[in-house]
Amino acid sequence: MEVCNNSQKNSGSLFLVILSGVGAALSYYYPFFALTMLSVPALWAAAAFKSRQGFVTLLLLTVWTYVFGLITGNGALPSLLNLGFIAPAGILLYVLQRQSMGNTRSVLYLSVVLTFGLFLVFCVPSLQRYGDAYAEINSYFAQISAPFAENAALKENVELAQKMLPDIFLSFLYSLGALYALVNVRFLHHMNRRYKDMPLCPMAPFGNWSLPRLYGPVLFSAVLVLLLLEYAGITSFSAATNLLYEMLMLPMMLLGAQFIYRIFLLRRGPKSARRITILLTAALLVLGGFVLFLLGMFSSFGPGRIRKEKP
Repeated sequence: MEVCNNSQKNSGSLFLVILSGVGAALSYYYPFFALTMLSVPALWAAAAFKSRQGFVTLLLLTVWTYVFGLITGNGALPSLLNLGFIAPAGILLYVLQRQSMGNTRSVLYLSVVLTFGLFLVFCVPSLQRYGDAYAEINSYFAQISAPFAENAALKENVELAQKMLPDIFLSFLYSLGALYALVNVRFLHHMNRRYKDMPLCPMAPFGNWSLPRLYGPVLFSAVLVLLLLEYAGITSFSAATNLLYEMLMLPMMLLGAQFIYRIFLLRRGPKSARRITILLTAALLVLGGFVLFLLGMFSSFGPGRIRKEKP
């Protein structure tokens, strides 16, 4: 019986290692890049958990990813940049969960690492070729916005957006990184429903998600200081201001959606609450998302606390 269990464990480990290697290989092809990034770090962490030597497995996957880039003609630098996006995220997710650092910290730390990885992939090649990290992004934006620039009414807005692009692009990358981080942490827990023996931090119900106590006040204070500097005429921190604002805005918007969920959870039950939350959140995002941000602030720091959902 023990031999059978070991055999099943080894086959599960081998399957995850192969799947992780295939996902890493597909990440070199841009049609698959976005999709693979929603799952590859979680697959790497799962493969490490299921194998007897987790760090050895991660090292083999790291070597495979870099070598695959070389043998397919991507070149040393692109292969290294792609590796710099995938490997740190997979290794960090494994370490954070292995050390029981919690899912909130896993998402927050992973968001930062993935944002840095996205910057490597999208901006470093442009920096190498043209000496400007945003040259290729600006060129691409100019191409897709050319039809709008022909319209006299929209031309001024297009030019303004192009000037602001370097300041807001990093915050856009953080939004992507945060999305990838959240999906990967959830996907890792979803895989554990099948394998059941990965020592992951327990995933709380959505109604019980929370941020570290100082997260909101610290970031809010930092954004306020940077805005005061800009008001004083010091504009060199505008990219940092936008990034910190996004780092404050996104979690608060998620807590705003949670606030809606908690309200309807008390009145309608879990299934109806989920449907209503999805519809209202989507509608509020279309309107700009600021209402969600205010609800999140109200829920976290105001009198809007509602009792937690039962596990």
